[in-house]
Amino acid sequence: MKSRINNFFSTFFILFWIFLFVLLLYNSFSYLDPDFGWHLRAGQYAINNQKAPIVNQYNYTLAGEEWVNHEWLIDAWTYLLYNNIGYIGINVFFALLVVVVLFLVYNFTKWSNNNNEGSEILMMILMLLGVVAMLPHLGVRMQEVTLLGLFLLLFLLYKFEQTKKLKILLWLIPLFFLWANIHAGFLIGLFLMFSYGVIKAVELLLFNKDKDKWHFIDFKNVLKAEMIIKYFIVAFLGWLVTLFTPYGWKLYEFLSGYTNSFYLTHINEWLPQYFLPLRYGQIFYLAVVVAILFLFFIHALSTKEKKYKINLWQIFLVVLFTALAYKSRRHFPLLFIVSFPFVINFCLVFFDLRTNVLKTRISKPLKIFLLTVIILSSAQVVLATNFSTKPFSNYCSEYPCQAVSFLKQKRDLHNLKMFNYYGWGGYLIWTYPQGRLFIDGRLPQYQINNSTMLEEYYKFFKENMAKTMLDKYDVDIVLFKKSSKDVKYDWFERFVFLINKREVANKNNKLLDFLRANNKWENIFENELSLVFIKKQVKTIADY
Repeated sequence: MKSRINNFFSTFFILFWIFLFVLLLYNSFSYLDPDFGWHLRAGQYAINNQKAPIVNQYNYTLAGEEWVNHEWLIDAWTYLLYNNIGYIGINVFFALLVVVVLFLVYNFTKWSNNNNEGSEILMMILMLLGVVAMLPHLGVRMQEVTLLGLFLLLFLLYKFEQTKKLKILLWLIPLFFLWANIHAGFLIGLFLMFSYGVIKAVELLLFNKDKDKWHFIDFKNVLKAEMIIKYFIVAFLGWLVTLFTPYGWKLYEFLSGYTNSFYLTHINEWLPQYFLPLRYGQIFYLAVVVAILFLFFIHALSTKEKKYKINLWQIFLVVLFTALAYKSRRHFPLLFIVSFPFVINFCLVFFDLRTNVLKTRISKPLKIFLLTVIILSSAQVVLATNFSTKPFSNYCSEYPCQAVSFLKQKRDLHNLKMFNYYGWGGYLIWTYPQGRLFIDGRLPQYQINNSTMLEEYYKFFKENMAKTMLDKYDVDIVLFKKSSKDVKYDWFERFVFLINKREVANKNNKLLDFLRANNKWENIFENELSLVFIKKQVKTIADY
């Protein structure tokens, strides 16, 4: 009987991870990331020139300025994949990357709970809910590497805490060297690395002062002062190696520009959770985590049971990333990685889920049903996936394929300064390298004219500012997105938040209103997605 149960769960376990993989592939092929084009171009430069890009050459507003590409190494790798195995290979790589991270988190959680078999169904349910909630932030996205970096960091700290072996910490040095060359997410890693040392020092202080008074704190893995000092030495070395990137100190100088918070409310993935449209899966998970934190603190402070002891480091992580994920949707995947073990552990303790308590209740018909459902679901997802091989020509419902084709044919237009739609900047860097662009997704926080690039961009759409901004930047041609399709809000948002059923996204686009009404500008191209305007005084004899 037990053997049959184990065989069923082994089969279902394999099918579950296959389903997650094909779901991630489906999501990855469902859209083209706006930044994919410039990542390819930057990777091409790194491979062809055998060095990271230093000087900006992709938009005229910042031409010749120093550019720090904190993702240069993953960009180079992505270009190599694209050049050798194509876009499908890239999607498979990034989907596998996420699956590997989630698989590691899953097994770490199971291992840290002493391989409690009763937790497997609970973990799979929570894992599926988390993946669905994370989908808007997954795909061909360079920041997925930070998910792996975060897990490896936390795993190394956990192993060090359990074994007290200093040699484990030495892995932090190569980890941060690679991480700093791959993605700016290493900054949160540095913050966590030093925070761990501070928290362990506080833990030691409380333990020595009066451990009975702080009975609700878990002192099981208190580090000695000597070990904490050694830890900080290794942590310092981990930070030091981040200076050995192609940019040295300039990497930090560039990233310091993100203190300006304008982008947090003007770039979709950086929006807080309370901005519309709502991400219900993420809000639900956040609510679960907050509720569990609340219950955990109540039990920890009101009882002396060991199972509810507060691990300062773990609670710090969960609280920190809960706040970050609430403040910015982009951080939700990081919260999931950090909180998954905590949520599972609490549920196992709070609901007293004993070993095999869930497995033994699954009847044979239910097993057949579950296997059938997951197999058919995986097949359906695969059949529904658009396995695109030419991303820059297969997503023309969202990107200006026809407009770019038109502009390429008009060589007289190539040297004109263009004001372009922000979301198309990365696409244009790859598909229309002849163009002189105003903005793209690389440098929204770069300082220009006592402002940031993104703030300057949005000034074009303010009342009575279109002419001023067009003249300020000597813009001769505009490639922009037509008024978007109506934004449809669901019944909950309409009736609870009293939002109109349909709201036109670009109804207040003062720039397009100005261009259409001004006789000094002429519309030379227009289709259902995009339009091109040109100044009449620079119009050539070409037949538009």
